[in-house]
Amino acid sequence: QEDHWAHARTHIPPDRQLSCTFCNFLTDLPYHLDYHLRIHAGAKPFQCKKCDYRCVNQSQLNAHMKSHSAVYKHRYADCNYSTKYSHSLQLHLDKYSHRRNNDDVSEDDLLARMTIQPDP
Repeated sequence: QEDHWAHARTHIPPDRQLSCTFCNFLTDLPYHLDYHLRIHAGAKPFQCKKCDYRCVNQSQLNAHMKSHSAVYKHRYADCNYSTKYSHSLQLHLDKYSHRRNNDDVSEDDLLARMTIQPDP
């Protein structure tokens, strides 16, 4: 980890380096430092309107909001599997060996069987 920050210093001019006072984090973007400092402070200013979930940024809140949705956008046609999350579909494909069971199927054909439903 220390090597990473030492290396990062070579890419950011000294007059633009913004450092965390609690750890070796380094950036040249003020909003990155602000976000990073929230982690140390335990600040979670973004709150879900449907439950008690709180997080440090809007991106995490957007991802969380899918848990409240009834929309299962990501589907795999061969087994009728559907999920709210693209990474869950990928895990399903790997877990149930869809790739191995379809060795004669090209990657493009496999991807064609995966569909994403448009937002309602």
